[in-house]
Amino acid sequence: MLEIAVFVMALVYAATLPGRIAKLKAGEVPAKFAADPAAYTKRMRNEARIFSILALIWGVKDVVEVLFLRDVSGLGGVQIIVWLLIAGWFALAVALHVLRRPLDE
Repeated sequence: MLEIAVFVMALVYAATLPGRIAKLKAGEVPAKFAADPAAYTKRMRNEARIFSILALIWGVKDVVEVLFLRDVSGLGGVQIIVWLLIAGWFALAVALHVLRRPLDE
């Protein structure tokens, strides 16, 4: 259950990241960072990097769990859902890495 909550949180973050980057590129920053927009850019870059790394770690953890630690042969149709979740973790890690690239410019 915790894994699904973290996955949804990361998806919401990934969905809002392009809008936040567009606002940043337009010169809109939160009042907290009005004096130093570079700090806001750095913070967003680090947040995206952290979420990307965590998604990658969760994906690898699930692959190891499914292949080596858990007997999934008896799960039937649930096994497909498990592999879709694993693919989702890796796709999320790649998407966050790609989405944060405009922050490096």
